[in-house]
Amino acid sequence: MKVAVLASGLLRGEWRKNLENFKTFFGDVDLFTAGWDREDLKQEDREFVDHTFEEPEVLYHPVQDTEPYPTGKCKGYKDNRILHDKTQHAHKQIMIHDYLLNAVDPDCNYDLIIRARFDCWLSRKVDFRPWMERSLADNCAIGFGCRPGRHKNLDVFAELPHYYPPKPNEKDHPDYGQSEKTRYELAKTQDWAYNLMDPLIFHPRKLWDTELVNRLFNEKQLKCAEWGWYQVLSEPYGESHLCVYGGAQIERHVGREKLNNPS
Repeated sequence: MKVAVLASGLLRGEWRKNLENFKTFFGDVDLFTAGWDREDLKQEDREFVDHTFEEPEVLYHPVQDTEPYPTGKCKGYKDNRILHDKTQHAHKQIMIHDYLLNAVDPDCNYDLIIRARFDCWLSRKVDFRPWMERSLADNCAIGFGCRPGRHKNLDVFAELPHYYPPKPNEKDHPDYGQSEKTRYELAKTQDWAYNLMDPLIFHPRKLWDTELVNRLFNEKQLKCAEWGWYQVLSEPYGESHLCVYGGAQIERHVGREKLNNPS
């Protein structure tokens, strides 16, 4: 298995330490990095990353100007302008992954691609190897992350059920009208449907379709963050993705004690 780790986006958190962890925890891999060519990218950091790319001009909002997936959460984000400013640029993470992947592997020589945020914290107590093998064997993307309200133990994996929450006004759905607390049950989590968790993503190289990514972006249809990753890595392949709690998390959502004492 030939594996490349691609870390891209904004250089946040203890990113240098995280890069070392990527090389250590994933075994025999090649590591490549990319950031945006912006004024706020420090010169010392600019010299550290492998590639810098010009940030694409965004002429639409990936939530407000696209059709939401048929869940109350997706519709609510659009109707109520939830995290409107934060999501304005959240599809650029997909674009920079595309730029970096094509820069380092234009001939598709790698079998598996691991996409990571710079501020992605990894647990030392889990083994990612079986998931790497499963991504290739099942030809599917796998996203890792955590929701403290549903799964607090970052050192234990929990694969999410393929559960579709009720659509808006889907009154015949067995869970329609239930309390918000229901959504915090692992069996009823909304983190799988139309959603690929994105602190850390495994995907076979052959699943990545640059033509599709560019078409969606140019036609102002590429969605943001987890919905956008699902849109390009699962939806075209029959909703083949997996989501897993545990193993990885964005640094700011990891307790300070765990960051300071990872073992």
